[in-house]
Amino acid sequence: MQHSTGPLPDSRRASNRTGKDRAVAGGLPSSKADSEPSHGLGWAASHIIRSFLSPLAVFLPSHVLVAASATGDSLMPTRTRKDWGLTFIGMPLFAHMLASGIFQLKYTLSISTTGLLNS
Repeated sequence: MQHSTGPLPDSRRASNRTGKDRAVAGGLPSSKADSEPSHGLGWAASHIIRSFLSPLAVFLPSHVLVAASATGDSLMPTRTRKDWGLTFIGMPLFAHMLASGIFQLKYTLSISTTGLLNS
C-alpha cells in the first residue's frame, strides 16, 4: 500500500513537476517578486493597465510561415511574412467605435448646453 499525500496523482504533485513549474525547497515556487521589495503603486498601476490592454495584442501583425515553392519541395527553408489581416480589420473598427463615442458625447453636450431637456 502506497502512502498518498492527497487526492492528486503522483504526476501532479509539486515534488514531481519538471520544467517551468518545478518544485523548490519548501514546495513553493520562488519568484523575483518574492525576493525583491514591492515597487509601490506605480508598479501596480502599470500592471493593471498592461493586463487590461493585453488582449488588444490580437490585432498586432503576426508572423506566418510561407512555403518556398507551391509544392513545398525545396532545399530552401520556409520564409516568414507578417500577416496584417487583423490589424487592417481592427483599425476601421477602432475608428468606428471612436466616432460613435464622440457622437454620443457631442449629443449629450449639446442637449445640456441648450437646455432642451428642461423645456
